[in-house]
Amino acid sequence: MGKRAWDQPCGNLYRFGADRKPVKLVEGIRCSNGLDWSPDNRIFYFAESFAYKIWAYDFDDASGTLANRRLFACWIRSSALSPTA
Repeated sequence: MGKRAWDQPCGNLYRFGADRKPVKLVEGIRCSNGLDWSPDNRIFYFAESFAYKIWAYDFDDASGTLANRRLFACWIRSSALSPTA
């Protein structure tokens, strides 16, 4: 990320389309740190480290699209789990 401030959104989340070209799904990511799916592949989870949040999205397996973003978990920066504590 070079000299960018870690707490400023500067990235995006992409997937590859059927034509093998990138398709932007989410804009304004601070620092991605992981992704996962629910066991039934219907919910996509995305961890955004420096926002201290994990987002959940409805995931359409057939189209690869995301919808209905909602907060799944968040951390308070002053907690014992915080890297700045």
